[in-house]
Amino acid sequence: NNGCSDTIVKTVTVHPKAMANFSISRNDRCGPFKVNFTNTSVNGNGLPITSMTFKWNFGNGITSTARDTSVTFIASATKDTTYLVQLIAYSNFGCADTTTKTVRVFPKPKSRFVMSDTAICSSGIVTLTNTSYPNDTGNISIMSFVWNFGNGHTSLNRDEIETFPSSKLQDTTYTITLYAYSEHGCLDSSSQKLTVHPKPIDSFSVI
Repeated sequence: NNGCSDTIVKTVTVHPKAMANFSISRNDRCGPFKVNFTNTSVNGNGLPITSMTFKWNFGNGITSTARDTSVTFIASATKDTTYLVQLIAYSNFGCADTTTKTVRVFPKPKSRFVMSDTAICSSGIVTLTNTSYPNDTGNISIMSFVWNFGNGHTSLNRDEIETFPSSKLQDTTYTITLYAYSEHGCLDSSSQKLTVHPKPIDSFSVI
């Protein structure tokens, strides 16, 4: 009431937020595959990254508090799998920032085929019907193939018809292998055996 006054001054320090960031060695591939995570976060106050702390969540049940790390991601058996990777970076004052990136893992296709016969006579013909599937959103039409018939012949066709010779005196066994590739280049292979019997040898004598 008499014009008397008082003043007090206090200083409030506001610390900058950390800036979370990281790089990925590769963000999509056929599973399982190992990903290297390199932490490129910035403290925000000029201090080095070694003064910071971190929390990783890789979306697959694995977590970590390391600065840099490596994790192996598993594919689903029947579909593409996308993992959401989260990094929370804390400055030395506990100021946090969060960033996320995705890792996509492609499933292994299924290689399989049906043979018209598993045992034939020499120079017989076998029809090979491809029943493979990619195990993701597509179908056999988006796949590619390599056949190895075990007789020196190969093919890139989806289905095949092949002739197999035999030894003159004994059965010959061929291992037929089909390599099946999905649209992402993921590989599976399957093999079956084919037995080729020799032709009989005509022989008679006149008495």
